[in-house]
Amino acid sequence: MWNRLLLHGVRAARTAFLSLMVLALCGCSHGPGAADAPAGLGGQKVFDLKEITPERATAILSDLSITQAAMVPGRNAVSVTGTAGDLYRAGVVLELVDTREEFVVETLVPVSQARVIPMNAQIAEAIGGVAIGTFPNPPQAGERLRAIIDMHGQSVIAIVPACIHHELVAFVTLGWEGLRQVRAEDGQPETASTAAPPIVPWGKRGHAL
Repeated sequence: MWNRLLLHGVRAARTAFLSLMVLALCGCSHGPGAADAPAGLGGQKVFDLKEITPERATAILSDLSITQAAMVPGRNAVSVTGTAGDLYRAGVVLELVDTREEFVVETLVPVSQARVIPMNAQIAEAIGGVAIGTFPNPPQAGERLRAIIDMHGQSVIAIVPACIHHELVAFVTLGWEGLRQVRAEDGQPETASTAAPPIVPWGKRGHAL
Protein backbone atom coordinates (compact mmCIF):
# COMPACT_ATOMS: atom_id res chain seq x y z
CA MET A 1 0.00 0.00 0.00
CA TRP A 2 2.73 2.48 1.02
CA ASN A 3 4.84 1.48 -1.97
CA ARG A 4 1.93 2.28 -4.34
CA LEU A 5 1.37 5.70 -2.73
CA LEU A 6 5.08 6.47 -2.93
CA LEU A 7 5.23 5.45 -6.60
CA HIS A 8 2.16 7.59 -7.38
CA GLY A 9 3.75 10.59 -5.67
CA VAL A 10 6.98 10.19 -7.64
CA ARG A 11 5.07 10.00 -10.93
CA ALA A 12 3.01 13.11 -10.07
CA ALA A 13 6.13 15.08 -9.17
CA ARG A 14 7.83 14.01 -12.41
CA THR A 15 4.79 15.11 -14.46
CA ALA A 16 4.70 18.51 -12.76
CA PHE A 17 8.44 18.99 -13.32
CA LEU A 18 8.17 18.15 -17.03
CA SER A 19 5.25 20.58 -17.39
CA LEU A 20 7.30 23.39 -15.87
CA MET A 21 10.21 22.59 -18.18
CA VAL A 22 7.95 22.78 -21.25
CA LEU A 23 6.63 26.18 -20.15
CA ALA A 24 10.16 27.45 -19.59
CA LEU A 25 11.41 26.26 -22.97
CA CYS A 26 8.47 27.90 -24.71
CA GLY A 27 9.36 31.23 -23.10
CA CYS A 28 5.84 31.66 -21.76
CA SER A 29 5.23 35.00 -20.05
CA HIS A 30 2.32 37.06 -18.85
CA GLY A 31 3.89 40.54 -19.14
CA PRO A 32 2.59 43.23 -21.54
CA GLY A 33 3.25 42.35 -25.14
CA ALA A 34 4.86 39.06 -24.21
CA ALA A 35 3.06 36.83 -26.72
CA ASP A 36 6.34 35.90 -28.39
CA ALA A 37 6.51 33.17 -31.00
CA PRO A 38 8.89 30.29 -30.20
CA ALA A 39 12.46 30.98 -31.30
CA GLY A 40 13.01 30.30 -35.00
CA LEU A 41 9.31 30.24 -35.84
CA GLY A 42 6.95 32.99 -36.93
CA GLY A 43 3.84 34.10 -35.16
CA GLN A 44 2.15 37.15 -33.73
CA LYS A 45 3.18 39.60 -31.06
CA VAL A 46 1.52 42.63 -29.49
CA PHE A 47 3.72 45.65 -28.77
CA ASP A 48 2.46 48.21 -26.26
CA LEU A 49 3.31 51.83 -27.05
CA LYS A 50 4.15 54.71 -24.71
CA GLU A 51 4.64 57.88 -26.76
CA ILE A 52 3.59 57.28 -30.36
CA THR A 53 0.17 56.33 -31.70
CA PRO A 54 -0.67 52.95 -33.25
CA GLU A 55 -1.21 54.77 -36.56
CA ARG A 56 2.33 56.14 -36.49
CA ALA A 57 3.77 52.77 -35.46
CA THR A 58 2.06 50.91 -38.32
CA ALA A 59 3.17 53.61 -40.78
CA ILE A 60 6.82 53.20 -39.74
CA LEU A 61 6.63 49.41 -39.95
CA SER A 62 4.98 49.74 -43.37
CA ASP A 63 7.92 51.88 -44.53
CA LEU A 64 10.12 48.91 -43.61
CA SER A 65 7.83 46.51 -45.55
CA ILE A 66 6.69 44.89 -42.29
CA THR A 67 3.13 45.15 -43.53
CA GLN A 68 1.38 42.64 -41.26
CA ALA A 69 0.90 45.21 -38.51
CA ALA A 70 -2.48 46.21 -37.17
CA MET A 71 -3.87 48.41 -34.42
CA VAL A 72 -5.29 46.68 -31.34
CA PRO A 73 -8.84 47.90 -30.54
CA GLY A 74 -9.12 49.70 -27.21
CA ARG A 75 -5.40 49.60 -26.57
CA ASN A 76 -2.42 51.81 -27.42
CA ALA A 77 -0.62 48.95 -29.13
CA VAL A 78 0.07 47.25 -32.45
CA SER A 79 -0.11 43.60 -33.35
CA VAL A 80 2.58 42.33 -35.73
CA THR A 81 2.40 39.04 -37.61
CA GLY A 82 5.38 37.62 -39.46
CA THR A 83 8.53 35.58 -39.29
CA ALA A 84 10.77 35.49 -36.24
CA GLY A 85 12.99 38.03 -38.02
CA ASP A 86 10.03 40.34 -38.66
CA LEU A 87 9.00 40.21 -35.01
CA TYR A 88 12.54 40.86 -33.80
CA ARG A 89 13.07 43.83 -36.11
CA ALA A 90 9.65 45.24 -35.33
CA GLY A 91 10.53 45.16 -31.64
CA VAL A 92 13.88 46.87 -32.21
CA VAL A 93 12.32 49.57 -34.38
CA LEU A 94 9.42 50.29 -32.06
CA GLU A 95 11.71 50.50 -29.03
CA LEU A 96 13.79 53.05 -30.97
CA VAL A 97 10.99 55.27 -32.28
CA ASP A 98 8.53 55.09 -29.37
CA THR A 99 9.68 58.45 -28.00
CA ARG A 100 8.69 62.09 -28.34
CA GLU A 101 11.36 62.44 -31.04
CA GLU A 102 10.11 62.32 -34.63
CA PHE A 103 11.79 59.66 -36.79
CA VAL A 104 12.26 59.21 -40.53
CA VAL A 105 12.83 55.96 -42.43
CA GLU A 106 15.23 56.57 -45.34
CA THR A 107 16.55 54.18 -48.00
CA LEU A 108 20.21 55.11 -48.47
CA VAL A 109 21.65 52.80 -51.15
CA PRO A 110 21.05 49.33 -52.60
CA VAL A 111 22.86 46.50 -50.83
CA SER A 112 25.13 46.20 -53.86
CA GLN A 113 26.54 49.65 -53.01
CA ALA A 114 26.70 49.13 -49.25
CA ARG A 115 30.50 48.98 -49.08
CA VAL A 116 31.01 52.49 -50.46
CA ILE A 117 29.14 54.41 -47.75
CA PRO A 118 30.79 55.54 -44.49
CA MET A 119 30.99 53.34 -41.43
CA ASN A 120 28.33 53.93 -38.78
CA ALA A 121 30.95 55.11 -36.29
CA GLN A 122 32.22 57.76 -38.70
CA ILE A 123 28.70 58.93 -39.52
CA ALA A 124 27.99 59.32 -35.80
CA GLU A 125 31.24 61.25 -35.29
CA ALA A 126 30.54 63.54 -38.25
CA ILE A 127 26.98 64.38 -37.19
CA GLY A 128 27.78 64.57 -33.49
CA GLY A 129 25.54 63.77 -30.54
CA VAL A 130 24.01 60.62 -32.02
CA ALA A 131 24.51 56.93 -31.28
CA ILE A 132 24.10 54.76 -34.39
CA GLY A 133 23.53 51.01 -34.13
CA THR A 134 22.27 48.11 -36.18
CA PHE A 135 19.38 45.67 -35.85
CA PRO A 136 21.53 43.06 -34.05
CA ASN A 137 23.18 45.76 -31.92
CA PRO A 138 20.77 48.70 -31.52
CA PRO A 139 21.84 51.86 -29.69
CA GLN A 140 21.13 51.82 -25.99
CA ALA A 141 18.66 54.22 -24.44
CA GLY A 142 20.29 57.36 -23.12
CA GLU A 143 20.46 61.11 -23.43
CA ARG A 144 21.91 61.19 -26.95
CA LEU A 145 19.92 60.90 -30.14
CA ARG A 146 19.70 57.33 -31.45
CA ALA A 147 19.53 55.90 -34.96
CA ILE A 148 19.87 52.62 -36.83
CA ILE A 149 21.66 52.12 -40.15
CA ASP A 150 21.69 48.56 -41.46
CA MET A 151 20.89 46.30 -44.37
CA HIS A 152 17.20 45.48 -44.69
CA GLY A 153 15.95 43.43 -47.62
CA GLN A 154 17.75 44.67 -50.72
CA SER A 155 18.66 48.09 -49.33
CA VAL A 156 20.67 49.85 -46.67
CA ILE A 157 18.17 51.83 -44.63
CA ALA A 158 18.39 54.47 -41.93
CA ILE A 159 15.90 55.02 -39.11
CA VAL A 160 16.95 58.41 -37.90
CA PRO A 161 15.62 61.38 -35.89
CA ALA A 162 14.10 63.97 -38.21
CA CYS A 163 16.25 66.73 -36.70
CA ILE A 164 19.46 65.21 -38.16
CA HIS A 165 17.94 63.49 -41.19
CA HIS A 166 19.22 65.95 -43.81
CA GLU A 167 22.71 66.09 -42.36
CA LEU A 168 22.99 62.32 -42.23
CA VAL A 169 21.78 61.76 -45.79
CA ALA A 170 24.06 64.53 -47.07
CA PHE A 171 27.10 63.01 -45.37
CA VAL A 172 26.33 59.47 -46.52
CA THR A 173 25.73 60.46 -50.16
CA LEU A 174 28.10 63.42 -50.64
CA GLY A 175 30.63 63.13 -47.81
CA TRP A 176 32.11 66.05 -45.92
CA GLU A 177 31.28 68.52 -48.69
CA GLY A 178 27.61 67.55 -48.55
CA LEU A 179 27.57 67.95 -44.77
CA ARG A 180 29.23 71.38 -45.00
CA GLN A 181 26.69 72.48 -47.59
CA VAL A 182 23.67 71.42 -45.53
CA ARG A 183 25.04 73.11 -42.42
CA ALA A 184 25.79 76.28 -44.36
CA GLU A 185 22.22 76.33 -45.66
CA ASP A 186 20.98 75.96 -42.09
CA GLY A 187 23.21 78.82 -40.95
CA GLN A 188 25.44 76.62 -38.80
CA PRO A 189 29.08 77.69 -38.38
CA GLU A 190 31.72 75.36 -39.78
CA THR A 191 33.37 73.26 -37.10
CA ALA A 192 36.53 71.19 -36.86
CA SER A 193 34.53 68.00 -37.54
CA THR A 194 33.87 69.11 -41.13
CA ALA A 195 37.59 68.94 -41.80
CA ALA A 196 37.95 65.39 -40.40
CA PRO A 197 40.05 62.63 -42.05
CA PRO A 198 38.92 60.88 -45.26
CA ILE A 199 35.77 58.78 -45.13
CA VAL A 200 36.30 55.10 -44.28
CA PRO A 201 33.72 52.99 -46.15
CA TRP A 202 32.37 49.67 -44.91
CA GLY A 203 34.49 47.71 -47.40
CA LYS A 204 37.77 49.00 -45.96
CA ARG A 205 37.07 47.30 -42.64
CA GLY A 206 36.16 43.92 -44.14
CA HIS A 207 32.67 43.79 -42.62
CA ALA A 208 29.33 45.46 -43.17
CA LEU A 209 28.65 47.55 -40.11
